[in-house]
Amino acid sequence: TEDPELAGLAVRFTLSRDIHTLIPPGHLELFEIAIADRLALALAMVKERPFDLIVLDLGLPDSWGLATLQQLYPACGTDAAIVVLTGNDDETLGPQALQIGAQDYLNKLHVSNGKAIRRCIRYALERKQHDAAERAARGVAVRS
Repeated sequence: TEDPELAGLAVRFTLSRDIHTLIPPGHLELFEIAIADRLALALAMVKERPFDLIVLDLGLPDSWGLATLQQLYPACGTDAAIVVLTGNDDETLGPQALQIGAQDYLNKLHVSNGKAIRRCIRYALERKQHDAAERAARGVAVRS
């Protein structure tokens, strides 16, 4: 079994290397990547401004497991698509994360290339856009 910390570093490297494949040509300068290595910092960042996407590792130094998502999700409101990363092999964790509000989840230990990460992020963003369109159609106010 791969080390979850090393797997997390590999995911971070892949994201920074491949972010341009997720963003339409000519729009890369409109995006900013922010990294928070602790939940407390992530909470402060989402209070300052909205994010389109959050890739949330459930193994942070100041928070562990689904408690991390349970604290961050309400702070994000309806703004961010959330992809949960876990190094835990518990197969119930992913569906539980979706019930809390994540759009997708990925086990760091089973990511062998950037293709899975890109697919996961693309689907999460598409799901979030679909959810926002449904809320708008129902007349539910969306925080901006």
